[in-house]
Amino acid sequence: MVRVLGRFGASRHGWFAVLAAVLFGGAVRAGGSGDDDGPPAGPAPDEVVFGMSSVMSGQSASLGNAMALGIRAAFEEANRSGGVHGKRLRLVALDDGYEPLRTAPNMHELIRRHGVIGVIGNVGTPTGVVAAPIASAAGVPFIAPFTGAAKLRGEEGGPWVFHFRASYAQEIAALIGGLMDTCGLAADDIAFVTQRDAFGDACVKSAAEELKARCGCDKLKVVHARFERNTLAMEGCVGELLMAARPPRAVIVVAPYAPAAELMRVARANGVNAEFLCVSFVGPEALARELAGTGITAVATLVTPPSAPRQAVHARFEAALAAMGQADKAETVSLEGYIAGRMTVLALERAGPDPTRAKLRDALEGLGSFDLGLGTPLTLGSDRHQASDAVWPVRVADGVVRPIGWDRVLTRPAVTGAAP
Repeated sequence: MVRVLGRFGASRHGWFAVLAAVLFGGAVRAGGSGDDDGPPAGPAPDEVVFGMSSVMSGQSASLGNAMALGIRAAFEEANRSGGVHGKRLRLVALDDGYEPLRTAPNMHELIRRHGVIGVIGNVGTPTGVVAAPIASAAGVPFIAPFTGAAKLRGEEGGPWVFHFRASYAQEIAALIGGLMDTCGLAADDIAFVTQRDAFGDACVKSAAEELKARCGCDKLKVVHARFERNTLAMEGCVGELLMAARPPRAVIVVAPYAPAAELMRVARANGVNAEFLCVSFVGPEALARELAGTGITAVATLVTPPSAPRQAVHARFEAALAAMGQADKAETVSLEGYIAGRMTVLALERAGPDPTRAKLRDALEGLGSFDLGLGTPLTLGSDRHQASDAVWPVRVADGVVRPIGWDRVLTRPAVTGAAP
């Protein structure tokens, strides 16, 4: 089935669900049920508390747990040196299962009961579009979410949202540029399989804009299949790839690691011979574990420096994990959490000995150009709430993640045959 790329925005009922989540979360807390009825759990006089609502259980749990680990590694590193202005840092992480309707109550609990100075490292776009407005309405900085969605950037993001990572638009542009400019593919050689929610919509919109700009047309048609969040039902998506009038040479997959791996397994078993490429949200190491022993390879984008060449941040990150007894957990997602934590610690230092939410926001905007050892410049300011623009490619193969050049993103021949 061929669909017109770029006509899929967030559905009306989807945005009603987001609005209901925000209002429902507030109504539940105000109505006298839930954790707000318990004793206050706010910061002690000698500590600063940050909050996180993320996926800690279910098929995408590796992403949320890795982000939380990296943030805690940065915070504990600061705590071992006496904290920030003598105050220890603490992270309260609540599980939302990657479901927006669970995010709103978590956000209200973090802000009202725990008294967090900021929310850091939330994982996901569908949950992020619920969480960010709640934080902003309460005047709470929303820092370094694990998402590249445009809806959380620029004017749509607002003055309380700050990012470390490059956007999905930049990741998608890098993938398409690698496929078309370096490897010589045409636009209709590329297909898309995306999650049916704000995450998938954000990446599809970026892809549509990039392809239309390159091809100079308004009615570009490519294969685009969609699947439901928190499911592994990929047969329909594979069917759409197989029915394409022109077999795709490359499939850009917008999914967490578990559904992405299932798509690849089912596609290969049914004779789809295309190269698979994923945005960073897939979690490259988690995808590698899922694909180990299958012989399937994939390309993924990173928004943190790859393992080679090593940068100063790698050694410091690994030492911070080792100090926590977690030396074996050094992965790209936990590295992103660590960088987010370091960026936040730097801003907190500049916020002074009596930090408030507003002072932290101003300190983040005041960071200007700063160096965390990534080998690439980082900048935040009043007109720039995204610190990094960098995107790197890696290949997932044989259970490991290896850096590659953009000229190596396409390795499979232009052949589609029946499954053996």
